Amino acid sequence: MEIMKKAFGTAVTNCYIVKGKNSSIIIDPGVDAFNWAYENAINLAGVFLTHGHWDHAYCAKFFSDKGYSVYIHRDDSFMVENASSMMPNAFKPEILTSDASEFKVGEFGVKFHHFPGHTPGCCMLEVSCEDEKFMFSGDFLFKGSVGRWDFPYSDADKMRKSLQKALKIKENFTLYPGHGFYTTFEDERATIEYFLRVI
Repeated sequence: MEIMKKAFGTAVTNCYIVKGKNSSIIIDPGVDAFNWAYENAINLAGVFLTHGHWDHAYCAKFFSDKGYSVYIHRDDSFMVENASSMMPNAFKPEILTSDASEFKVGEFGVKFHHFPGHTPGCCMLEVSCEDEKFMFSGDFLFKGSVGRWDFPYSDADKMRKSLQKALKIKENFTLYPGHGFYTTFEDERATIEYFLRVI
């Protein structure tokens, strides 16, 4: 797999293109990401959202309008279906997922891991292709930090439970977060343990 990353917008949000030999997927096309993502994705097989915040989902509508399926956890669908000042270009996602939903799109396996707290439907996305696997952690887990739990629709109790759940992950995934730089799950175990004491 080849992973392309570019940060967009005032929130400096990472948009990812994951390329296989014959197809690609896009993860979190936020503000201003459409042209770059659309031009660089080869044989696009789907668009995946880690959660429904505008800085991750703003340009998803443009892909939906072109006939591509957009995937999002059902608990965050209201964020993109209802227009607001931050998300004026509302749309209806084609695929609503739940915890542990798995999809085969193009060459890729994509599994949704539900970790609510930052948003009701916040997820990490496990992407596999042949013998490679990576985790796209959205705004749940960053290098040295976790997603905020003080936004509208955030929930500190659910975030705490999600962090406890995350500690049960056994594999040392490389993590590609929604903001900042990549890291590994083992490197962030201490981060999770720290925030379990803070929240």
